[in-house]
Amino acid sequence: MLITRLLHVVQLVCALAFYPGDVAFMKSEIEDFLESYHSAYPDETVIPKEHYTLHYGSQTEKFGPLIKCSTMRYDGRHQFLKKKGNRTRNCKNLCKTLAKHHQLDQARYYEKPNYLGEATLYCRCHQRCCLPNTVST
Repeated sequence: MLITRLLHVVQLVCALAFYPGDVAFMKSEIEDFLESYHSAYPDETVIPKEHYTLHYGSQTEKFGPLIKCSTMRYDGRHQFLKKKGNRTRNCKNLCKTLAKHHQLDQARYYEKPNYLGEATLYCRCHQRCCLPNTVST
């Protein structure tokens, strides 16, 4: 029962669009979930993340759908740069080191033959050529 309520709250919070009454409904669902959670687990203390969920309704009214304000993409990039920084073990000019490694990784990515969806064709000289898909033979 509690897990289904949590899933319903997550669906409401991650919705891409809202009708006018949905935000008030989301506020009440979050409050109901937290009340039922704390009645099921009375010995558990309130962690800050639980408290912050109470503010999701006002944040949605202020900024729009919260899924569009997500930082997951940036957190993933930050994790990548943290790993690079730890692997290089260079702390003198970390910004320059990370910028250089990021450039090298991007160059490797764009060097791949099919990163733009190009078709690999062989021309008359029997050498491999990469030509756009729009070329007709």
